[in-house]
Amino acid sequence: MKEKGIIDDTKQGEIKLEDVKFSYPAKANVQVLKGVKIDCPSNKVLALVGSSGCGKSSVMKLVERFYDPDEGKLLYNGNDLKEVDNKWYHQTQVAIV
Repeated sequence: MKEKGIIDDTKQGEIKLEDVKFSYPAKANVQVLKGVKIDCPSNKVLALVGSSGCGKSSVMKLVERFYDPDEGKLLYNGNDLKEVDNKWYHQTQVAIV
């Protein structure tokens, strides 16, 4: 039996953002992501490209689970990241390069 929040990782690395809205806590009245949808299948490379201030770093901070979205869902292998064990996720599933 797996520990709570640790998911079956035989399916490696699928990440989805579904209608994600996000504001940083220090500026809660400024929405930096407004309904973002991204589908990154496992074993694929995804490049986030855009002008300064368009939300690339904010998306990565959400994927890294430094923040949770205000609305919408961020899924890892079909599981809401809020329900995934954060320590397990950071030690075995994601890395900052």
